Formats: sequence, C-alpha cells, structure tokens
Amino acid sequence: MSHYEHESFSDGDWEDRGDLIWNEFDWEQYLRQQDHFLHHYLELYNKHRKREDRLDYVASLMNWDMEDWTPSESSGDVENQPPPILFEEEACEDDELDPYTIHRHPVYIAVKAILLSLEAALTKLTAKAANDSQIIPHICPFSTALRECENNTLLAVQAIDFGDYALGTAQLKRSLRALNQAMASLDALDGADPKTFKPFAQEVQTRLFDIREIWLRMMAFCREEINRQGDEGA
Repeated sequence: MSHYEHESFSDGDWEDRGDLIWNEFDWEQYLRQQDHFLHHYLELYNKHRKREDRLDYVASLMNWDMEDWTPSESSGDVENQPPPILFEEEACEDDELDPYTIHRHPVYIAVKAILLSLEAALTKLTAKAANDSQIIPHICPFSTALRECENNTLLAVQAIDFGDYALGTAQLKRSLRALNQAMASLDALDGADPKTFKPFAQEVQTRLFDIREIWLRMMAFCREEINRQGDEGA
C-alpha cells in the first residue's frame, strides 16, 4: 500500500457483469459479505497494529497490493484469504460475479474499519468516565467529528469512482478538517484522569494518523491524475 492507485475504479472498468437482477435477499447476502471483509480488515489491522508498516502490510494481506488495487485471486498464506461465509447452507456466489459497489473499495473498507475501532474505543471510554466532568463534554464533539470523517470519505471515494478527482480532493480536505476537530477534542481532555484517558488517547491518535495517511495518499493520487489529464488535454 505504498500508494493508492484507483484507475480501475473509474472510467467504467467496474461495471456489472451481465444482466444482473437481484432481489432484496440477494443484496442482503452481498452486504453481509462486504461486512465480513470489513471486519476481516479490522481483525488484521488490530493484529498487526504495532508494525510500522501496518497499512501497507494489512493491504498486502487483503490482496490490495496489486497494481490495480482489485481483489486478487492469487493464492498465498492462509491469513491472506478471509474465511468463507455460508448463507442458507450454500456458499456465496463467486466474488467475480458480484457487482462493484462502493462497499468493495479498499479505501472505504480501510477507513470504515478503523473508524469502527475508534467508535468501540469511545464507547468503552464513555462507560468508564460516566461521571467525569473533564471527559463527557468532549465525547459528543469527538463522535460528531468521526461521523464527518466517514461521510466525507464516502463522498470522496464516490467522486473518485466517477473520475472526478478534483471533487474527490475537495471532499478529502473536508475529511482532514473533521479529523483535526477530532484531534482538538482529544487535546481538550488533557486534564482528565490519566488512568482513564491516556491509554485511550494513545491508541486513538495512532488510528487517526493512519486514517490521515490514507487520505494524504489518496489526495496525492488525485492530484497526479488531475495533472495527467491536464497534460493529455494540452
């Protein structure tokens, strides 16, 4: 995951295969499968969170280190492959037959998974600090900032999927502003009980900076594409 290349997520490469007609049950199966990949990413991220190269390493375990960042069919270590999910005692349809939706985008999966871990940490902190006047007032702004991060990431990925790299960059800038607000909420908690807050802050800051790193790589990719398109149009 040394860089985020998403050319295959735009320009029409991710089209539905064949005449896809799914009912609500089919889509529910699909969504459950995507939830599975989301939690699989989070499991790998938590397992390898102490590695300096955790973003790149986990991406490789998810088979996202291919040049087009599409899910790979290559075999490898067992850890690389998420365990299969069975629905109604039948195996899921081959992933190659599934349509592409934003749920399958690597950046959406990575950011969403890390945000889920932040929400879980915040829930634990809230339970421990139920009567701490130094913490409770800042929990809501922090949570709101996380939601803004998620929303703007979703919109950024959608824009990039449609090939609008300028809009994607603008949405990522908004994501960064929301992340800065989250960091400011943490800074406001310096006076809180260190036994309660310090472990939370250390873990959360690491994850926030990982999300920031993903966005910065995405922005660099978008700007490269904007420049490339400008050169081609000149």
